[in-house]
Amino acid sequence: MRRTKIGLILVFACVIFASAPASVPAQNAPVASLFWAPNIFFGDIPPGGERAPVIVFVHGINGIAQDWWAPPNDMYALAFAAGYRTAFVNLSANGTRNNDGIIPNATVLRKALVSILIKFNAPSVYIVAHSKGGVDVEGAMLDQSFSFYVKAVFTIATPNFGAEVADWAASTGAPLSPALEALRIDRMAAFRSIADPVAVVAGVPYYTISASNYAVPPHPLTTITGPILSQLTGGVPNDGVLTVPRSRLSAFYSFDLGDVPVSHFAAATGNLVFPRINAQIRTLEAGTVAFKKIATGGFSSDGDGNALPGDRQNSFPWSTQWFKGKLYVGTGRAFLCVVAATNDAATGSHTYATPIPNVECTPDPKDLPLAAEIWRYTPETRSWERVYQSPQDVPIEFDAAGTPTKFTARDIAFRGMAVFTENDTGVERLYIGGISASSLYDTLPGYQDPAVRRFPAPRMLWTEDGTTWNAVPQTPGTFFGDLNVQTEKVNKRGFRSFLTLPDANGVNRLFATVSDLRGVGRVIESSNPSAGDNAWRQVSPSADDLPIFTIATYRDQIYATVGDDGFPNGYAIYKTDAATPDAADPSRYQFMPVVVGDGSQLMRARTAISMQEFHGDLYVGSDRPTELIRIHPDDTWDLIVGAARMTSSGFKVPLSGLNKGFNSMFNGHFYSMAAYNGDLYLGTWDWSQDLIGTPLDGIFNYQYGFDLFKTDDGVHWSVIDRRGLGDRLNSSVRNLEATPFGLFVGATNPYFGLQIFLNSTVLDLNRDGVIDNDDIYIVVSSQNQPAESPSDPRDLDRDGVITLHDAELFATQCTHPDCSHGAASNVDPPTGLEAVFQNGTPPLVGVTWNGPSTASRYHVFRSDPTSLVDLLPPTMTIPLPNGSTITVQDIRNGALDIPCQAGIIPADFCALVQAVRENTTSTRGFHWIGSTSNLYFLDTSPPASGDSLYYVVAEDASGRISEPTPAVSTVGR
Repeated sequence: MRRTKIGLILVFACVIFASAPASVPAQNAPVASLFWAPNIFFGDIPPGGERAPVIVFVHGINGIAQDWWAPPNDMYALAFAAGYRTAFVNLSANGTRNNDGIIPNATVLRKALVSILIKFNAPSVYIVAHSKGGVDVEGAMLDQSFSFYVKAVFTIATPNFGAEVADWAASTGAPLSPALEALRIDRMAAFRSIADPVAVVAGVPYYTISASNYAVPPHPLTTITGPILSQLTGGVPNDGVLTVPRSRLSAFYSFDLGDVPVSHFAAATGNLVFPRINAQIRTLEAGTVAFKKIATGGFSSDGDGNALPGDRQNSFPWSTQWFKGKLYVGTGRAFLCVVAATNDAATGSHTYATPIPNVECTPDPKDLPLAAEIWRYTPETRSWERVYQSPQDVPIEFDAAGTPTKFTARDIAFRGMAVFTENDTGVERLYIGGISASSLYDTLPGYQDPAVRRFPAPRMLWTEDGTTWNAVPQTPGTFFGDLNVQTEKVNKRGFRSFLTLPDANGVNRLFATVSDLRGVGRVIESSNPSAGDNAWRQVSPSADDLPIFTIATYRDQIYATVGDDGFPNGYAIYKTDAATPDAADPSRYQFMPVVVGDGSQLMRARTAISMQEFHGDLYVGSDRPTELIRIHPDDTWDLIVGAARMTSSGFKVPLSGLNKGFNSMFNGHFYSMAAYNGDLYLGTWDWSQDLIGTPLDGIFNYQYGFDLFKTDDGVHWSVIDRRGLGDRLNSSVRNLEATPFGLFVGATNPYFGLQIFLNSTVLDLNRDGVIDNDDIYIVVSSQNQPAESPSDPRDLDRDGVITLHDAELFATQCTHPDCSHGAASNVDPPTGLEAVFQNGTPPLVGVTWNGPSTASRYHVFRSDPTSLVDLLPPTMTIPLPNGSTITVQDIRNGALDIPCQAGIIPADFCALVQAVRENTTSTRGFHWIGSTSNLYFLDTSPPASGDSLYYVVAEDASGRISEPTPAVSTVGR
């Protein structure tokens, strides 16, 4: 009889919490709204939290929503104080305590999420669930339309592999509720066989927290069941309902945040677990907090959801430029469709007909909507407008009489921009280079005979006011007019890279590269660019001999990245003073090697992609295998990120301690860099999305989305974000544009349209985390003073003097309405982080740092290496681009080495081949491993297989969390 009563107690006593003091009172208790749903309770919006992350709380077995805020639980109070928007779901629609099974509760959650997203106008949410509520969430996550809107799931004392106490209760003969019946170990084993594969494919990270002490605090149920479970399991730590191991999930998609030494029903108390949850969310939000989305969907809407006349086919923000107080963005249209059609035109293949997941290509490539656009952003009004759209005037189909019957766009992309001061008038003009559709259509019947009809040359436009756009003249028979005459193997399809450099007499010159669709080309020059025609000339050697990708100015010279598929030794860096004639052709400039392609990379990077001067050195980011080098004024160079190797300049070790791609094999380009607010920013192209729809999708989708990093010294790098600033389909940071109003990020999304982000932290003059009246006061107090430098943030209009107009501009950029102070959020990060490996049994890693005076404690995070040997078994079959298959073991044996080196297989697939051949380790996401009030932490369970990365964040007494420190790898291993 006693055993039966205990079983009944288990069913009805699942919401008694440990007594714990509430730390921070919230303003008002959450309330339900009949308009949304009576079973959803919405918390107060914190001050300044109108766009804050949303946390959805889900109660456990026999629970109700009020369990999260009813004393003594302080979870809601802490979440409110930390600045989150919150929603609490009653799994029973009528408000009674819930004991339903997984399926009905999952259905409730799916419906509730729709209301929560609409109510908050939020793109996604975090979910925190206790006990069986975590399993109910996992049930809801089986539906992709639910999981798509979830950024991460935190489960607290959740019986993910079943609860021993459920099996024990069943053995007593007690009637079990549907909820408890679902938690029996065999039932959960069946559930896991369904849920785990789906979770791997969904790519949403899970974080588990366990409870490990059934006796603390005393509970009428767990004080009885705890000893029984301990006896049944041989002393495995348990919380009175389940053992610690059963609360954890597969390491393929989850991270363990440790355990709390309390019983099952006390584990959801805020002051016990919220600091871990908060620290993890803050690190996941680190990039999106500083970077506000201001345009999305290819300019189909702005950051506030207001409609714009763009569309998803604006897939690339292919060029950006600050001009006369506004940002200009040139788009690239339907990029993946263009690539497929271009490949078919060049090789005779039929790849265009193969559907690309999430991409809308027209059935006939001649119907692609390719008219490139130019958009303008005005910071004062935070508004966008389309200021130019390419005309649809190039014929691509003709009837029997030769009359055009179908047309395509004159420009399919605007790939490069530069501001140029005209020599005759001193007027500033914005020049922008277009890409023609020739790669798609110049082999069509109407263009087979150049003597009859030649496909139009790529255009260059200019403007003085950003509204009226003029085409640079291209008279046939002139240099600029004959850019469509292909005289080299590397075709001329458009313009890519622009810069300005005066000559020795102070005459301004505009330089640009004329390239093929890939971006490989040659350099042209003009001191009167708007004249076009013969006012331009080629100044570099043939692109067949010196294929140039990117140009940049450094020390009053032009540096160029050089390389192509035909360069077996890899990329090189050349320079020219843009004055000395080439001995072989005096009409062109002499280009001299700085960094030579010496073949020292195991698989050679075809070219380098990006360049940026920072602290007097030139940083260069390469194509895959991606590495970052630093060139000094004397042209010696360091390896900053990449594989250590012997080079013709001696043995090079990465000074950052980071391997290729910042320890990620999916970073295919170090695509863009910018110096901003004392830091160097670097954005990548991440090719992992190419695995969508393949057998590797579920293994690697946690990598999807570009990576963004920054450094203040060029060596120690902080991870801003590794998931595309919140959108895993944002494949690359195509442009970083530093402006007086902040750093703009142009993100490529070839699936649903480009996105633009803005980081305005440079305007936070007093560094309290918000732009407000205090910052405006600093500007007003400096009125009529000269700017301290050309980039003085107080001088927003860049006229050299701090004026009332600058203060007025500041007032348009405030974080909160009316420029109110709001809640300051800035906490200085720790400095001087080191992680030292200590050999022993078990091995240990000692992590030390210097802390800010305002910190009350620190949270330590680790990113663990994942070996491809562990992820890809030798017998696994991988489909090749040509439709055949190959095993992982064959790749390891070198079966694809020669095809990759010969360029027969696409480069991104060969990046995977290289990773398999080298057994590359790729780091997973950072996860919390511990907190401390000390300036040191001892990691007692570091992985034995390869180096980990660590970073630390500081937290002050108010619960505000700093940015992460730069990530460091272990030394001494």
